[in-house]
Amino acid sequence: MTVHIRPTTTADAEACGRIIYEAFEEIARSHGFPPDFPGTEAAIALAQSLASNSSVFGVVAEEDGRVVGS
Repeated sequence: MTVHIRPTTTADAEACGRIIYEAFEEIARSHGFPPDFPGTEAAIALAQSLASNSSVFGVVAEEDGRVVGS
């Protein structure tokens, strides 16, 4: 298993949004709080907004061509 770290692109927004949603949803529920995002669509929209903003730098972890972390 080789993981590569590379800069985020707008093409990564859907995968990153899903990762963001799932990570924060699990943490919130385990502590009895409501999720930070109402659904994956909102997290994907945030990831798209951040990825398309030139003043924001982000990276993704990629394994076998698939985004596995952001």
